[in-house]
Amino acid sequence: MKTAIPIRQMSCVVALCLLLGACGTQPFDPDCTAEKAARSTAMKATVGVGGRCTPKEAVSDTIERNTGGE
Repeated sequence: MKTAIPIRQMSCVVALCLLLGACGTQPFDPDCTAEKAARSTAMKATVGVGGRCTPKEAVSDTIERNTGGE
């Protein structure tokens, strides 16, 4: 069965939409949490494109929040 839109093209469109949405809706320095880092890592592993929150950034932001932002 032939699909109307090839899967490869569809995945490229989805990745492009994710990138464009991420560029316009996130602040320059995102407030990363463990949940956001896990979601970003999972997306990167499955789709190949992830967010800007990494586990390292999440730890750094958590420490910053807990020490009063210094």
